[in-house]
Amino acid sequence: MTSMLTGDSTNALADVKSLPFPQGWFSLGLSSDVKRGQVKPVRLAGRELVVFRTASGELGLLDAYCPHLGAHLGQGGTVSERGAVRCPFHGFEFDRGGACVATAYGSKPPPTAKLTPHPVQDRNGVVLAWFDPHGRPPGWEVPEVDLSTASAWATHHWVLTGHPQETSENSVDIGHFEQVHGYKAVRSNERAVAEGPVLRADYSFTRPLLSFGKRHLGPTLDIKVNVFGLGVSVVHATAREFGLSFKLLVLPTPIDAGTIDLRIALAVLTPDTKWWHRLLPRFISHGLMPGQLIKVYQREIEQDFEVWRHKKYAPRPALAAGDGPIGLYRQWSRQFYAPAP
Repeated sequence: MTSMLTGDSTNALADVKSLPFPQGWFSLGLSSDVKRGQVKPVRLAGRELVVFRTASGELGLLDAYCPHLGAHLGQGGTVSERGAVRCPFHGFEFDRGGACVATAYGSKPPPTAKLTPHPVQDRNGVVLAWFDPHGRPPGWEVPEVDLSTASAWATHHWVLTGHPQETSENSVDIGHFEQVHGYKAVRSNERAVAEGPVLRADYSFTRPLLSFGKRHLGPTLDIKVNVFGLGVSVVHATAREFGLSFKLLVLPTPIDAGTIDLRIALAVLTPDTKWWHRLLPRFISHGLMPGQLIKVYQREIEQDFEVWRHKKYAPRPALAAGDGPIGLYRQWSRQFYAPAP
């Protein structure tokens, strides 16, 4: 599902437009969204690209416009038997490396008929593309996550005004959890740690379902956050009282200056050995439950939208105790704006 959200604050839009595109891995959708033999147009950091999958399952990501006479390969292009993208205009074919390997005339491909290839991979059920504003190759990888006991991903995404640094910052902004989302007893379990392109945080909170004065009844959630660059956050959440665990993905992808595609995904892990879990059919835990829980997660993300619409990026925030590791996050995020070599 997709929904559209655009801000009505000109100042806020101008502000996020001033932030450059960061280096990193960014989502182009779920792996299941790009089927074998399919070509799809995508937009990443102001660039028109096409992602495709060969009959053998390999992914390719190329610039979208044919160097022959400019046709858009994502509008009617197909995957040939060679595993190359075939242009819908004159039938020129381009392999995953961007080389023209055939023309419809059977003639030798022109030496200048080349497309720029971009790193792309399937990782954790998601198509991830590498972006670097200076064209440098990937300097790090998003690791594989153990999904052996997980359900299929349930997902939702929005196109909205914003920037990946701003939305990813929410994962460490502990101070807004109670103010915006109404969580109670918010606490940090371990000190946040930044190691290279990875930032890790660990915290807990109660999500109140009923409140009696200062007493709040609801599940306690233990949250472990791993932020890989500014485009991929992997969250492991456990509801203590129910013994249920979930994997969550938060995937902000820059489309244009000031515009992102924000995708969330949720998978339910096989319940632990509590006795009542044996009474829970798999078609509920892995079939119905993910779709219902993603709706809850969607509503909680949307609680941030009103603030995001109107806020400005504060390059030198006046931080206070209780904010969470925002200062660490800001310092860590600078590495993804490395200047040209």
